Amino acid sequence: MRFILALTAVSIAVGLAAPIADAQPRYGDIVVTSHNTKTLCWIDRKSGAMTTLATFPTDPIPVIMAANNTDILVPERGAPGNVWNVTPAGTVTTAAQASGTGLGEVVGADWLQSGELMVCASAYGSRGWLRSVNLTANSFTTIFTAPISHMRHAAI
Repeated sequence: MRFILALTAVSIAVGLAAPIADAQPRYGDIVVTSHNTKTLCWIDRKSGAMTTLATFPTDPIPVIMAANNTDILVPERGAPGNVWNVTPAGTVTTAAQASGTGLGEVVGADWLQSGELMVCASAYGSRGWLRSVNLTANSFTTIFTAPISHMRHAAI
């Protein structure tokens, strides 16, 4: 009986410690953003558990893996279009800006072959833009302006 209780206590202690040591996304896990809670969450593909990784001051719309294949880039939907870098531990830093006041909301992202980030920006009811964002120089260049209201996502 003592052996079973001791084994149960060890199992409970190990079970409680495992999520703490494992509370960050791994290769193959699913990462999602929430419009309502302004959060970045990851879903463990083995257990199905969803964990909040970061909370933002404004709406995070797209999500994309960073070039280091570990961090996550989350462009901000509203102006000035910050591109946040989120580490697997949940640390949030601003990597660059992809827009400016009155220059549309960032709603899609993909990688260009040059290593820059391509973002879609849209001004409600009027037009959309494709922009190249240089994360190193913290600058953006408009590649294309389209007479499309609600231009959303683009892929290369």
